[in-house]
Amino acid sequence: MPPFQPRHSRLLAGSALAALSIAGAAVPARAVVPNETTTPTEIVDTTDEFRGVGMFFRADGFVCTGTLINPRTVLFAAHCVNNRPATDYNPDDVPAAWSFNVNALPGFQNWIANNFTSNPDLAVFNVNRIFWNPRSTGAAGGLNFIEADIALASLDTPAAGIPTWALLFSTLPAPATIDPVSGTGYHVEIVGYGRSGNATQGAVLGVDWRRRAAENMLGGFFSLDDRDNVLFGPDAPTFPQNLYQLDFDSQNRDFTRDINVFRDDALPNEGTTAGGDSGGPLILDAANNTLSNEDLVIGVLSGGSRFFSTQPFSSIGTTSFYQPLSLYWQYITATNPYRYVGARAGNGNWEDANHWVTLLDPAYRIIAANGQVVNGLPTTPELGTNGTGSDFGAICIEFETPEDFCTDLASAANPAAGALPAPTLANGLPGATGFVPNNIDPVVSADPGINVDPRYFDVTLGQTGTTTLNSDVTIDRLTVRGAAGLTVNTAGNLTSLIDVNQFGGRVNINGGITSIGDYTLFAGMLEGTGTITAPFLTSITGVFSPGTMGTTGTLNIDGNLVMSSGSTFLVDIGANGVSDRLAVNGLANIGGVVSIGSAITQQVNGQGQRYTILTASDGVSGTFTTRALSSILSQTFVYEPNAVLMEITAASYNTVIDANDPAQAAYAQLWDQNRPNGALASLYGLDFADATTIRSTFRSLAPVNEQAVRSLAGQSINLLQNFNDARLRESDRNKAGGTIAVKGAPLGALEASLSPMRQPLGDTMMAFQSSGDDAVVTQANLPEDMAIFLSGGFVTGDIGSLPGFATQSDMSGLLIAGGIEVYPGERTMVGVSGFFSGLDADTPLGQRVDSDTYAASLYLRHAFEGGPVIDGQISMGSMGFDTSRQVEFLGATQTLESASDDRIVSGALGLSYDLESGIGTISPGIEVRYAKVDLTTARETGGTLALAAARESFTSSQARFGLDYQKEGQQVAIRANAHLVWELEDGPQLLAANFAQGIGPNANFVLETADHTWGEVGIAANFGTGPLKVSAGFETTIGRDNADTQVLRATATYRF
Repeated sequence: MPPFQPRHSRLLAGSALAALSIAGAAVPARAVVPNETTTPTEIVDTTDEFRGVGMFFRADGFVCTGTLINPRTVLFAAHCVNNRPATDYNPDDVPAAWSFNVNALPGFQNWIANNFTSNPDLAVFNVNRIFWNPRSTGAAGGLNFIEADIALASLDTPAAGIPTWALLFSTLPAPATIDPVSGTGYHVEIVGYGRSGNATQGAVLGVDWRRRAAENMLGGFFSLDDRDNVLFGPDAPTFPQNLYQLDFDSQNRDFTRDINVFRDDALPNEGTTAGGDSGGPLILDAANNTLSNEDLVIGVLSGGSRFFSTQPFSSIGTTSFYQPLSLYWQYITATNPYRYVGARAGNGNWEDANHWVTLLDPAYRIIAANGQVVNGLPTTPELGTNGTGSDFGAICIEFETPEDFCTDLASAANPAAGALPAPTLANGLPGATGFVPNNIDPVVSADPGINVDPRYFDVTLGQTGTTTLNSDVTIDRLTVRGAAGLTVNTAGNLTSLIDVNQFGGRVNINGGITSIGDYTLFAGMLEGTGTITAPFLTSITGVFSPGTMGTTGTLNIDGNLVMSSGSTFLVDIGANGVSDRLAVNGLANIGGVVSIGSAITQQVNGQGQRYTILTASDGVSGTFTTRALSSILSQTFVYEPNAVLMEITAASYNTVIDANDPAQAAYAQLWDQNRPNGALASLYGLDFADATTIRSTFRSLAPVNEQAVRSLAGQSINLLQNFNDARLRESDRNKAGGTIAVKGAPLGALEASLSPMRQPLGDTMMAFQSSGDDAVVTQANLPEDMAIFLSGGFVTGDIGSLPGFATQSDMSGLLIAGGIEVYPGERTMVGVSGFFSGLDADTPLGQRVDSDTYAASLYLRHAFEGGPVIDGQISMGSMGFDTSRQVEFLGATQTLESASDDRIVSGALGLSYDLESGIGTISPGIEVRYAKVDLTTARETGGTLALAAARESFTSSQARFGLDYQKEGQQVAIRANAHLVWELEDGPQLLAANFAQGIGPNANFVLETADHTWGEVGIAANFGTGPLKVSAGFETTIGRDNADTQVLRATATYRF
């Protein structure tokens, strides 16, 4: 067995390899060296699992491997570049680039052919600045790769779309024991683009530009000195800094040079590193470790070693060592040119340096006190080259002989001393302020006065408040979330070199936002009248609102637009077809819903107006979801090749009403036909109500008082004719001469007629009620054949309402009459009278009708010998109606009133026969009556809901059959009557009406059917024989549905 090389065990002086010129043909050779059961071809990363690990190429011919830690920065080894000043790496001296494809060669070839230009399509990126740790060329025996072997490269173009890797800045915890099989228990992945070969001969194959990967077990965390002190005995410190180390174990342990220097057994896909892999990551993979659920980079490859002079590097039994990131975390965070920053809470200007704060880089990880891996930074300074404690691992010599041994290197940690500095933009610690995020490209120069280091910004607006931009700014990426806002004023222009991602908040663009990548609107609102320039603006659940909410405007999109089904397009509309618009200079694939701003409620919709809400120069595909805006209004969309038009359509109100309700049907017609009528525009706020509200509104507007008008017309005529009929029955020459007949309470009734607003009547006045019964006579200086009478009374009752309203209308009122009656013969009487009645009706829905009737009548009676009697009457006059209804509509009250005066004509002819008997006089008879009230159109005033009701004339033709009874006594006289009434007229069944300012035909409101038969009965008694006489009587209708009237009366008469 060959002897061990003592301390002079030769080290691979860096893994950087002078490569063949790219311009020449690549040697078909193979990076990472596989074990004895695997070939170089089998370990090529064909699935691109380790994308984000790239290959470095210097134009002077060296290659290395590195890890992308953000879109602008690659972490690799200092010895790949520290043979020259960092400022030498520029287009004029030594250009350099990174290529991230599995086969890196096409990218580098394109980079050279295009004068060192980045090409994201081939994943090749030009380096605009190199930084290497100056401590890497310090101690460690004058070698430049043993300690502080850390470098970072800045890319001139963001490596968008390429995965970045998380970095662990905590040293791995020491395992409790070192297992003979699994060693430390930490499974790692090694990746690189360097040379490859085989387990026996090592890296005998040249660089073929392919990325390869293998697995291994972490041998431990200790220094080369720690290892050599075990193998060769203690010596003076040469390489004291701890490293992550691993060895290359044989699958069958049959290689004499495999001494299993770091205790563990070989893994199935075990491999090691070779020249060109330098700078590559040591990956603690999540799949085979319990520490974390994500892959973590814990080290950067520096080099490897062997123990026998004849042992090939990168063969079985050799080792590799990595710089622990935990020892150099401050250098990495400070040197990293990329900064994640955010706006502070509250409103502020982008240009205000105090508005911004640095955030924790999302790639940074530490092991927290509870053992969990979290996003964070250590709380103590880095140890750097002083990181010599916290050793773990076992150093072994295993020849399968009794002299074999393993030494556990566990040691105490050497605690970091001191506190971290205050955060600054330069040191990369989170919490720094005093800067304005605006990308800085480097100016590379050895002269510090000229040199400018790069700085790139990933900006997140996530705090409540609005950031306002008024200048030209370039950043790498913009993220908006939560309740944050961004306003780009007309003078502002924001360029994002990667993409824009909006997860919430509001972005108002009146200037410009340019994104080299896509603008993705995951959620939140996008508004304004400026321009968004991006390959694709894609909305997932976002909201578009051109202009601002409540105003119209055009938002321009220079690129393609995709609106998913979760998108919302808020469209404000104005007069004459003006509306919000998305103007797309590209393709538009649309979806989602279109919501309309509140201005829609300020206009009448459904009149065919179309609004152009989207244009797209290269065409439109997809559709918006059509929605009902209310029970009446809905959207329709017209899709043209390059535009989308929206129309608001209105359904008929007939589609939402109760068709069995005539009032609702009538109003539905009026609302439908008056939609173009500008005078009634305010009525169409009802378009936005639900069906229940529309139904209840129409029902509450029903003109119930119009039914009362017809009923009061009939009652007034009936009172007039009944009064005249009573005078014809009661007048007697034997009691008339020189007398004045006082009937009822004419003075009280007169006072009531003159009282304002028909005030309630007192009990005394109410006691003098009459409806045309007995009159008492007062002696006066009148001719013997003439009498003068005064009469009055009060009337109450119920009258019908419109169909569908179960509650009847309350009626009350009074009448006053007076006249002169002449007796030209013993059996003949002729009378002339004046008549007034005032009736009020309080109807359902709080409506009211007041009716005043003035009439003059001529009536006569003649009794023939033997009992026959003939009588007749004729009247003419005026009947006036004042209607009032107070309606609630859309939260406002309208008091609608009308007034009218109509002519009346009536007449009657009766024939009866007086039969004298022992019980009194019984007079059977018949009578025909006719009356007409020439009702005209009544126009309400007081609001847009006012109606013009085309009232049809009231006509009544009656045939009456019945009898009168009279019994005279010394102190009491009794009179009674009973009649059967047959109404011959059907009356109108409909009331035609339109809005007072309406257009189109009248709508028909259904009226109550007229009664055709009913009965009327009455009884009265007179008391007294002296100057003062009192009478009381009661009259009522029987079986009359739409006018149930009762009269309770009392009369006092004084004879002079």
